[in-house]
Amino acid sequence: MINYESVQKIKLLNMLDDSYAHWPDTIFHKLQGQYAGWQDSQDYKTSVLNEVVSQYRYNEKTSFNCMKWLSDGSYLLAGLSSGELVFINGHTFQKDNQRQIRSDEAFRAIATSPDDTTTILGDKRGRINVYNRDLQLTGLMPPSNQEQPLKDLTLNNHKVVSAYEDKDLYLLDLVKLQEERVLSGHGNDLQCVRYHPTQCLVASGSKDHSVRVWDPRVGDEILSINKHNNNINKIEWGLNGDWLLTCSKDQSTKLFDIRNCSREINSWKDTQEVTGITWHPFHPSVFATANAEGTITYRLAHQNKELLKIERPVKTQVFDLLFSPLGDSLCTLTNDKKLDFYARNELKRFDFTLETNVLQEEDPLNQVFPSQSQQQYSTIIPSVNVN
Repeated sequence: MINYESVQKIKLLNMLDDSYAHWPDTIFHKLQGQYAGWQDSQDYKTSVLNEVVSQYRYNEKTSFNCMKWLSDGSYLLAGLSSGELVFINGHTFQKDNQRQIRSDEAFRAIATSPDDTTTILGDKRGRINVYNRDLQLTGLMPPSNQEQPLKDLTLNNHKVVSAYEDKDLYLLDLVKLQEERVLSGHGNDLQCVRYHPTQCLVASGSKDHSVRVWDPRVGDEILSINKHNNNINKIEWGLNGDWLLTCSKDQSTKLFDIRNCSREINSWKDTQEVTGITWHPFHPSVFATANAEGTITYRLAHQNKELLKIERPVKTQVFDLLFSPLGDSLCTLTNDKKLDFYARNELKRFDFTLETNVLQEEDPLNQVFPSQSQQQYSTIIPSVNVN
């Protein structure tokens, strides 16, 4: 006897416009160019990357100090304690032996211009090395502070803001290769600094528990955010340009709207110190955090409950983490001298339950037509096997 209900479900399933059905087979991955994130604009949960697909270690004695993706996601630039900058292919996660920069000092910070025409590297002595697209050294700026090591860098097309382990920010001109002005106002050593993605604004975080936003054109402080109870570890601007995400040693992550900073939009409490944050490049409400025990948590801006929590079998501190600009991978920098690359697992349909945070493989028909009790939480996570 024909089950007409099942037949109707199959017909509707074939009519659905699932973007994953148009993905090329894995045997063609080596032949195609860089793919654009496999994003599903209608489902933000496709940004969850839950499986370690590759690990890279330079050698047993050399550790990674900083990292930065190129804007097209083709390479990950990683600065080493041995004074080398390695280029890791964003598709194969292997080192490109034909591209490398060497220095006599360990690299502490790295930044690239939005169009990737300029790369700046800050070394242990506080010097800022300027390279062009062909990896040729075009300038060398002396340290603005001779006594303190460099902590962080940020760059737009022509201006650099450097943060040393003191209270002041230094605005530098890339064309003239000289210091323009000093931004003063913090009460303790700086931890991080970030240029606004579209506006002439600079945000900085410090050990004085405050986050400050500056206008570097005149050197004035625009606003100060004092909502954390301990050192600020990382700050990141949101894709919309209005949100500012912060994490602190007080085990909290907070989201602010700079148009009204009297209170945070949302706040999340972790079990350990939050050491890294990163926004997803396509979904403006999705971000990931990492703590001192190596736990990676995916969150949504307007929800208190996490999307997914990934705990490492061995407790390893994550110093930083970055989404690829294509949204297809997540790289973490850990204290065990290696880089871990996360991606989606093999191409399957999954049931993602927010209550249990467990990925369970089920019947595809049940995923498209969930039961009434599961309809609030069920969704489909398309995945790709990057191996």
